[in-house]
Amino acid sequence: MFEYLYDAKYKKAKKNYNNAKSKINKLKKYKSDITDDKSSITQINKKIDDINSYISNAILDSYVSSKIGSRLYNLKEQNQESDADLSNADRYLSYEIDLVQKEIDASESTMVAIKNQY
Repeated sequence: MFEYLYDAKYKKAKKNYNNAKSKINKLKKYKSDITDDKSSITQINKKIDDINSYISNAILDSYVSSKIGSRLYNLKEQNQESDADLSNADRYLSYEIDLVQKEIDASESTMVAIKNQY
């Protein structure tokens, strides 16, 4: 009933499947790490804007207020989506994920074909 489990081709396909699953999970984690900081950056930038607004209202001298405001503005983080290197890395990881998914699909179809032979 489970003879296919001992078939060398099945074992190889299963090993390829497991390796590809592990690899795709790592790639998805890396992709998530690249893209998930947007909300944190938005929160940081919002707090900087809030501080800038508070200082603008608290300091009557507009010259001093504008100097402080410009320095605070320079502290703001750019969104990672606008970083070309991160965008390129994101596209590359998407490409690699697609390739590994094809490996997974091929391994699955091989395992099913071998299983159906028995």
